[in-house]
Parts: sequence; structure tokens; C-alpha cells
Amino acid sequence: MQVDNNYDAYQWFLNGNPIPGATSFSINPELYGAGDYTCLITKNNCETRLTTPYNYTLCPPISTTTYNIGSCNTKVIAPAFTNSTQTIIPSLTNIISAPTSGTATVNPATGQITYTPNPSTTSTIDSFIYYIQGNGNPFDFEYFKIIINTNVLQVNNGTLTTCFGTAYDLTSVSLSPDAGATVTYFADSNLSAQIMNPTYYPSPSGTVYATVTSQYGCSKPAQIILAVNPAPNVNNAALNSCAGAGGNGIYDLTSANISSESGVTVTYLQIQI
Repeated sequence: MQVDNNYDAYQWFLNGNPIPGATSFSINPELYGAGDYTCLITKNNCETRLTTPYNYTLCPPISTTTYNIGSCNTKVIAPAFTNSTQTIIPSLTNIISAPTSGTATVNPATGQITYTPNPSTTSTIDSFIYYIQGNGNPFDFEYFKIIINTNVLQVNNGTLTTCFGTAYDLTSVSLSPDAGATVTYFADSNLSAQIMNPTYYPSPSGTVYATVTSQYGCSKPAQIILAVNPAPNVNNAALNSCAGAGGNGIYDLTSANISSESGVTVTYLQIQI
């Protein structure tokens, strides 16, 4: 704030009171606060005059609030003053800086602000600034910055293999990297036959259908492909040996043709199972 610098003396006033040391042609009102500023200007061998009052209002600091939502959600914000007791005029609530990854709309009847994220395949961080005004004279006003973290649920299909005659643990397959996600399993694509014990699910080869739900309530489908490894074909075998000391024979068990399939390993036991 300043006046012409061609005068010989200056004295600034705030609400009619002289400001100590404010004797330059310019002044920074943020150092002294809001109110009516005047300046007494003097020209040597001429006259002294007082300027017309200039009302200076300090802009309040911008409050910042962060919300976390899911991509299927909207966020409704009910504006409120930080300190003022004035009533907000809803029709004067306004979006000053619009979001870039969604829309923010104001209900002129209530002043409520609704944020809706744009469709996206990845999580986003968005922000906008809005303004509210009170009904006083002079009126209070305030700006608010809103940061929206939008989570887009990530899902993936999986496969699960078990041996013939054993059950599947469906929960051992990770269908989402998102923290807090929950999974409901179904035996049919219509999602009507829920699998109540997914940790023990005996089934032939096929497909299990799942609904993955994020911590924000957004859901997406996924599938688990089930495969069964068949039991190996095995043969009984007989080995002969000459009797040795004590009537016992010595046998090379690995020489018995238990199975001709590749990749089969054999464990030998002293008792029959």
C-alpha cells in the first residue's frame, strides 16, 4: 500500500491511530492487520492533508483437508467456518480452483460440495479450492483446499494346482495387491453358490469365481483356474535275494520298477501304508 512519493513527510494511521515508525510513502498492511488505513502527507512550504481511508482485509489462511475414497465413491463436503460464527450463505459457496481428475459441484440450496472422480484405471491424487462467505456486515470469508486420494481397486486372476484326492485352499491365491481387500468365492459364474469354506474346497479341475472388494466398498470380479495333477501310475514289484547271515537278504530297492513315468520320486517305507 502506498501514496505518491513526491511529498516531504508521511505518517500512516490505522483506524485513526498513528502507526509508530510508519513514516514512508509505502506500508505493508500485513504487518499491522486489517482495518482502515490513512496517510498524512506533508509538502514543505505548502500544506498537510489526510488521504481517504482505505479498508484492508486480511485473507485468512487456506485450510487443507485430505480425504481417501474409492473410485466408485463420491465425497460430500459440508462447508463450515474455521473460527467465524457467521452463517454461511450457501449460494455464494464457489469452486475457485477446479479439480483435474474429477468434478466438484456446489448445491446452491445447501452449499454442500460433491466430488465425483473420473473413471480411471489407476489411483489418482486430485485437489480443488473452494470459497465460503458469511452473512455478516462486514462479512467473513474463507478458502479451503481439498485433497482427494482416489483408490482404484486392482485385481488379477490366479491359478491353483493340487494333487489328486486333495482339496484346494482358495485363499492361498492373491487376487489383489490392495491392502484391506476382501474376497468372496463362488462355484458358479452367476455368483449365487457361495463357497463357505474357501480354505478347504474339494473340487475337480474347473473355475472358481470371486468378488474382490476394496476397503472403500468398490468391487471387481476375478477368477481362479483350478487344475488337478493326476496320481502317478505305479506298479507293484518283487525282489529276490540270497539269504545271508541270520537269514536276511540284501535288496537294492531302487532296482524295482515302481513307475515308468518321468519326474516320479519314490519314498521307501518299512511298513505298508
